[in-house]
Formats: sequence, C-alpha cells, structure tokens
Amino acid sequence: MLQTGRVAAEATVARLRSVGIEAEVVGEPNGLVKLASGGNYRVRVLVAEAELERAREELRRWESEAGPRVEALARDIRWGFLAGSAPALALALWLLLRENKQTLLWLAIAPAWLAGLMGWAAWSRRRSA
Repeated sequence: MLQTGRVAAEATVARLRSVGIEAEVVGEPNGLVKLASGGNYRVRVLVAEAELERAREELRRWESEAGPRVEALARDIRWGFLAGSAPALALALWLLLRENKQTLLWLAIAPAWLAGLMGWAAWSRRRSA
C-alpha cells in the first residue's frame, strides 16, 4: 500500500490501527543493510485488500488535514531564514560601504550568519514550547 521510512511506517500503522484498520510493516532489511544505511531504509505498510480503499481514504484525509500545518511551518521557516540571515547581510552591506575594504572582518560573515540562524532557532523553539 505505502512505501516509506521505518519511523513513518510505524506511525502510519499505529494511526491506521487506531481507526480500526489492521496494518503491518513488511520488507524489513537485514541487519547489515540497517547498519550500512544508518537506519535510513524503506519498508512497506501492508493492509488487507478488503480494507485497502478505506486505508487510502484515511491517508488522503490525514494529508489534507496536515496541509495547512505544513504550509504554516514552511512560511515560518522562510521568515526565520530571512531574519536569521539579517545580521550577516547587515555586516556584508556595512563592509561593502566602508572605504577600507582590506580587512579580515569579511571572515565574520559566516559566523554572523550562523549565529543569526541559531538565534532564530532558539527563539522559535521557545515560542513553540
């Protein structure tokens, strides 16, 4: 029915079972593949043929319910990336407008960008907690 990563498959099976649809995870690779892939491998979620259409309808419903949340998260990340990049952009602009451009302050743009992104991430986590 569905091919996805192991964690998503387990969550899908749990949600399908919560609405009364029997499902199971199949296609688990051997231990060597698990180690080599770092836990990032694909499995399948199997549903009985009799309940397949109902399971597909549930998946479509979950996807439509998640759409607005995913869009809001994407919008928040776009604004966060812009806000987190502002210190580095301001530093670059200041360095461009200076008369003395022979300075090692250009090397501070990358740490300023990283610090801005880390600051936004910390603020975002505190806000959503």
